[in-house]
Order: sequence, then structure tokens, then C-alpha cells
Amino acid sequence: MNLVLGLMFLLSGSMDDADRLFEERRFAEARAAYEALLPGLDGADRARVLTRVGEACASLGDQWAAEGALAEAVALEETAERRLKRGENLYFIGQRVASEPGVLAAEVQALMNDAAREIRRALELSPDSAEAHVYAGLCHRYLDARDLEEAAYRRALELEPGRADAALYLAYLLETRGQADEARAVLGAVPAEARGAAHHLALGRLALRTGDLAEARVAGRRAIAAAPEDPEGYQTVWNATAFRKRFSAFEEDMAAVLAEDPERFLAHYFLGFCRRDAGRPRESVESFLAAARLRPSETRARLLAGEVLREDLRDTAGATTEYLAVLEADPSDARAREVLASLAFDRSQAGDAAEARRLLEALRRADPSEWSHTTNLALLERDAGHLDEALRLYEEAEAAFPFEPQIPNDRGLLLMGLGRRDEAIAAFRRALEQDPLFLDGLENMGAYAWLEGRAEEARGWFLRAYERARVVGGEIGKFRRYLDEVSREIRR
Repeated sequence: MNLVLGLMFLLSGSMDDADRLFEERRFAEARAAYEALLPGLDGADRARVLTRVGEACASLGDQWAAEGALAEAVALEETAERRLKRGENLYFIGQRVASEPGVLAAEVQALMNDAAREIRRALELSPDSAEAHVYAGLCHRYLDARDLEEAAYRRALELEPGRADAALYLAYLLETRGQADEARAVLGAVPAEARGAAHHLALGRLALRTGDLAEARVAGRRAIAAAPEDPEGYQTVWNATAFRKRFSAFEEDMAAVLAEDPERFLAHYFLGFCRRDAGRPRESVESFLAAARLRPSETRARLLAGEVLREDLRDTAGATTEYLAVLEADPSDARAREVLASLAFDRSQAGDAAEARRLLEALRRADPSEWSHTTNLALLERDAGHLDEALRLYEEAEAAFPFEPQIPNDRGLLLMGLGRRDEAIAAFRRALEQDPLFLDGLENMGAYAWLEGRAEEARGWFLRAYERARVVGGEIGKFRRYLDEVSREIRR
């Protein structure tokens, strides 16, 4: 075997290995294998390998790397397929950029124009490519050229009658124009075996638009069967049944879904809403909890169970159990924190200090970045007569959050109540050191100066508080009254 034949043999084997990795969807390994083949290649061989590099990069979500490889491949050897691949990739880049915040419309338009240019060239080289016509239509959509978009989809369907993606895009365009019957006919021409969840959802949406609830219900069920983890199918069935107070129909459909697979999270989840709207809150809780058991890491179903227990069944203990379970699964859950803090306050007001303490301690463990859980616990201990413990908690909070003026301010109020005047004044001053415009601190300094007969000093503090309240929307009237009263005292 001569040297040239030997190199060709080695290249062929390496290419087969890289292709195998790609077919196995091991895209990172495939990309590395293709790139290892590039040194020393030129012309058509290099273009072929670069095309595969581009495909691997695109599959990994690295569209810009794919663009570099595909652009070089096209420059080395132009084919309709390569132009189309590059156009598709540029389209996806434009689509992604369009979803990013703060992007200029001109930037997206430039990318879509680039994509459209590549696809037009692909069609010049291969006019009968249905896929190229579909992507041409998508680019026209972004460029707001709706007549050209429609023409592109129709041409794709002429070339490949019943093509599913072209039918979906054309039907959507017709639907936006109010041509529901024509849209339904376009979708109906797609063979049954080619219809996916998106197809059934489109039919369901059209049926709802025309008031055909039975057809919408069937379409929703078919969408669920095709994509049981997509909520849109369940929503379609809901809109055709439970939304219109046909609760038994919705439950019948979900019973059929669960007969196929009892562990479908979304079926139990939507049943929770249905049964709550139907006025059966206890069954609603059971459905939400059945969903929660299937996905313990997801908190939404358990949160809703807690909400129904608390608001509909007035079962505070049961609701507390569910919200604590949510907090344990996800300590960052803002809703669970909010409700548990409210429940802790309610239990404190009801005189159940032990339960309030339990909830606040749970919040402190789950949410150590929030100082109010500690100060609320301090207030609870104060009200229970545990003054030393309350002071200790204030000191703990102040050490952990040294720049929050409310903490030393509240500690000062407790100290003043204990008759420890000097320590209280020092605490108020500490609050004002952290924020010289802290309204509560200004008010407290004025109030205690006034109580001790230093009316001029009190007026100074109240004046500063009044001016600050005007800025932040505080109780201006209260500070105006303070100023009037202290001024009358000074005049006397």
C-alpha cells in the first residue's frame, strides 16, 4: 500500500469513528474527532469535515462556532446543503439573540437577512428543497414579510404534500388572519403518523376558536398522549371543559390519562385546580399532594396544597406542615417564607408562643440572610417576658447585619422599656450612624429628648424627621403635630 492510499485509509477510518460518535449523539467527542482530522486537509475533504464540525457545534448549542466552521466550508466548496445548513444556523442565532433583553431590532434583522441570503442561495442551487422553503418562510416571518412567508410554506407543501412543519407554520399564519377553516384544512392534510403534539395543540386551538369544544377536547387528549410532560395539552382540555365549569368532563379525561400512567404529575396537578374550582377542596389537596409525591423536588404542588388548606379549609396546622415541607425542599422559596412568617405572627397574636417560636426558628435556619426572622423572634421573647433572651437575639442580629439600622433601633426601644436609658440612646445613635436619615431613629431621638425636657433638641430631631418623611412618603402629619406641640411648649 503506497503512502497516499495509506493516508486515505486512515482518514476514512477516523471519519467513520467521528460519524459514529455523532450518530450516538456524543457531540462533544464527535466535534473533537472531526477537528482532529482537519490538519493537512484542504479543498473538498476539508469542506466535508468542517461541515460536520459545524453540525456538531450546532448540536452542542455553540451556534457561533458552528457559523465559523460552516462559513469556511461554504467558501471551500459551495453546495446547496451547506448554504442551507449555514442559513438554518444563522436563523437560530437570530432567534436566540431576539430573545435576549436589550437587543436592538436592527441586530436581529441583520442576522435574519444573513440567514435569508444563505437560504436564497441554497434555493438557487436546489430549487426543489422543501426544507429550504420552510426556513425561508421562518426568516420572512421575522422580517415581517408575511406574503413571502406564506408563499414559502405553500411551495414547501407543493414539493412535499402533508409536510408537518410547513403545515403548522402556514396554519398558524392563516389562524392569525382569522382563516380558521383553511388553517384546519391545511393541518388535516398532514398524515396521522406525522402529527406530533404541536399539531394537535394547533388543532385544539382552532377548535376552541370556532367553539368546537368536543374537537378541542379530543385534540388536547392527543397532545397529552404525544407529549405527557407538556402542560399545553392539559390546558387545551381544561379550556374545553373545566374552564367552562364542565368539571366532570375534565376529571373523566384525566382519569383516562392516569389509567395509562398513574404517575403523570401534570394530570394530578391539574386535577387539583379542577377539584378546587368545583368546590371540593379536600379532594383538591389530595390531588396536589399526589402530584407532590411524584416530584418531591418541585414545590409548586405542595404550595398549592398548603394554600387550599389555609384559605379554603381553614386548616392552619395542615397548611403549616405543607409550607414547612416546601421550605425543607427549597429553603429559597419566597412564598413559603412569606406565609410561614405570617403564620408565625398569627400564632404569636393568638398567644401560641411555642408554635410561633418553632416557625421563626425554621425560617432562621432556612433563610439566614433575612434579619427580620431574628428580630421577630426577639419580639416574641420580649412579649413572653424573656427579656435577656430578647436582648441576646437583637445583639446576634446586629452582629450578623451591622448595616441595618432597624436592629439597633428596636434594641434601643427594648432597653428604654427596661429603664436602661443611656444604653437605649446609644443604640438609637448607632442606628443613625448607619443611616443618618433613618426615620424611626430620628423620631425616637426627638421623643426621648422631649420626654426629658429638652424641647429645642426635640424640635431639631422632629424637623429632620419631617423633612425626611416628605421625601420617603412617611407620616408627615404626625411629625407636623410633633413640631406644633413642641413649638408651643418652647413658646410657653
